[in-house]
Amino acid sequence: MAQALADSDVRGVMSPLADDFSGVTWNLDERGARLLLQRELRAHEQLRARVFDIDVEMRGESRATATFQVVLTGGSGMIPDTGRWYRVESGWRLDGNDWKLLSAEWEPVAGR
Repeated sequence: MAQALADSDVRGVMSPLADDFSGVTWNLDERGARLLLQRELRAHEQLRARVFDIDVEMRGESRATATFQVVLTGGSGMIPDTGRWYRVESGWRLDGNDWKLLSAEWEPVAGR
């Protein structure tokens, strides 16, 4: 997803989202998440996500939660104009051979 974001590939970013996805923090469904992503891609020539401190906890064989930190930056040049650091908790479900993102809840840690 992070590489797809860097490539401005909306379909690639959205492909792991389950049909019943819930962006808990802003009450977003899959469509709302796609519209938000498209808006941000129009507003920033470049968007980047750097993900770190990933902790995955299995919940049986077909469910998992992943918590992590992500720094999102956006801008039009080599140096980002904006940036924000988030703590994210996400829920995942195994669908065939693919993991689908069911839910995401995030809170800002730092930035503007």
